Amino acid sequence: MLHLGGIRSPLDPMRGGYRGGTSSAGGHFLSDYSERQNDPKFWRDRAEEVRTIADGMSDGTAKATLLDIAEKYDVLARLAAERAARMPKSS
Repeated sequence: MLHLGGIRSPLDPMRGGYRGGTSSAGGHFLSDYSERQNDPKFWRDRAEEVRTIADGMSDGTAKATLLDIAEKYDVLARLAAERAARMPKSS
């Protein structure tokens, strides 16, 4: 389990993070990826989780690194929203 400053990390494999495991919906993270990559909320939630962890960090370098990661998640959220807007609506 990955802990940062006593807080479970969003990258924790037990949460369905990037090293495998199961997602909160019960599926495997990698098999859920194609669905998640187009979900802006998924990426915004990751950004918020990382910012929360960064808020608790006392090490300036670690905090800056986490805030940089959060900004990258924001970019992924914007790209996901753009992809979703281009996708045909199913009826």
